[in-house]
This record gives sequence, C-alpha cells and structure tokens, in this order.
Amino acid sequence: TMMHEVGHNLGLGHSGDAAGEVFSGTSNSYDDISGSMGGSFSSEFSKCFNGAKSWELGWYDDRTKTVDITSSTSSNTRLIGVVDYGSTDDTTSKIVLKITGGTGNDDYYAAFNRKSSFNSDSNEGGDKVLITKREKGSSTGTQSWLEKEMDAGSTFDIENFDGTNKLTITVDAIDLTANPPYADVSVLIGTQAPSISAVPSTSLAPSPNLAPSSQPSLTPSLSLMPS
Repeated sequence: TMMHEVGHNLGLGHSGDAAGEVFSGTSNSYDDISGSMGGSFSSEFSKCFNGAKSWELGWYDDRTKTVDITSSTSSNTRLIGVVDYGSTDDTTSKIVLKITGGTGNDDYYAAFNRKSSFNSDSNEGGDKVLITKREKGSSTGTQSWLEKEMDAGSTFDIENFDGTNKLTITVDAIDLTANPPYADVSVLIGTQAPSISAVPSTSLAPSPNLAPSSQPSLTPSLSLMPS
C-alpha cells in the first residue's frame, strides 16, 4: 500500500489489465498486479513498477531502448529485470523496450518481470516478459494497461500498427540460469520476406544410348536342295 501511494506522489497513475487475464476476464484499472500501481493482496509487499511506469519515471534511462517502426522494421533486444539493474555482470542489456511509431493512440513497452529480491512479491507474470501500453505523449498520472504476459516462444500481434502492417513481438528465449537472467525479444513490423534459397542446378539429361556398333548379320545362305 505504501509503495502504491508513493507511486501516486511520484505522479504515476494506476496499472490495469486490458486483457482481463487475472480477474474473470474483466478489464479493470487496478488489475495489473505485476507491479505496485495495481491492486494488491497484502498491505506489505516487495514489487516494482511495470514497464510503462518504469519508463515514465526515467530511473533507467541509461538502460532503455526505443524502436520507432517509422525508421526501423525489425529489432532484437536482450532484457534483464529491474532487480539486476546494478549488476556488474551485464552492463549492456536493457530494462525497458519502448515500441512507438504506430498510428494508434498508444506506445507499447516490453519489460522482463524478474521475480526476485525486491520484486519477489509480484503477483502476476513472474519471470515473464510483460507488454504494457500507455497513451502517447500523455502527462504524468496516466493509466497504463497490461496487454500480454509472454513465455519463451510466445508472440503478441498488433494488427494494422502503422495503419497497414501487423506488428509482432516475439520472446525468442528466457534464461533463468544466466547471470543475470534475461529474456531475448524481437520486434517485426510487416512480413519479412523469407530468404530465397539457391535454385538447385538442373541435372543434364542422360545421353541417349548409341546405336549398336555391329551391323545386322547377313541373311543366311540357302541350303541346296537335295539332288
């Protein structure tokens, strides 16, 4: 409860679950319980803020990445959890990935919800990649929405993201045994043409058999009639 109210004091709005994955398929402004700005089952908990809120706070600006589909049609990003932000074993992976450039009203955010340490009480999407959205250019205090919880190998599609093409977010891998644990995420707008394999060489037609070299045998000589 305290962290929720601190979040409001920092200018954060509530975190809802647009997909209605938690409470009987209904969408509610408090239902993203992965982080502190949703509801909670306890007055005391250890959990952080979701990707949209983390981006809004600006605490990890040195470890964020923006993919603008108006200038980039594909991207690959390794994400680590907020709890590993200070890790000296990985100083290049990102905390939040922002996807922008669509014709709709929202920007999308991908974050790896590592359920550990001061995020050990996350009630939703632990050790998964969570996709959240928030209205473009909105001021502080704006509602965010959880769109998808993603395991390794899962995809999330947004149809007509740029007015024509589908945006696909894919979790290519999640490794919880690595130090620090990470998730690899790829983003693709449109349909990437498959690479064209080389056309197999055409085998030569077999040479026709030559006509037999020997000439036909001579007509047999007639035997003489007996005298």
